[in-house]
Amino acid sequence: MTTTTDSYRVKPRKSRDGFNLEGERISHGSLWYRQISDAVSFAEWNSRVNGCRVEILDEHDKVVHTEEFLAGDFAY
Repeated sequence: MTTTTDSYRVKPRKSRDGFNLEGERISHGSLWYRQISDAVSFAEWNSRVNGCRVEILDEHDKVVHTEEFLAGDFAY
């Protein structure tokens, strides 16, 4: 059995009042967060079974940082 790693992107909102978290496991398109760390924590929690890769983008949609979490790495 092969599991796929979930993929997410965190990017600044156009209104500059927070960050959007986008990913295939988010059912409503994107979620709004005030802090990048909150968006990354949600992605990690939401993908604790499969693991995930979170790309943090700047205002020009360029990747500035990548976080990766393996399945089972999440501490309850």
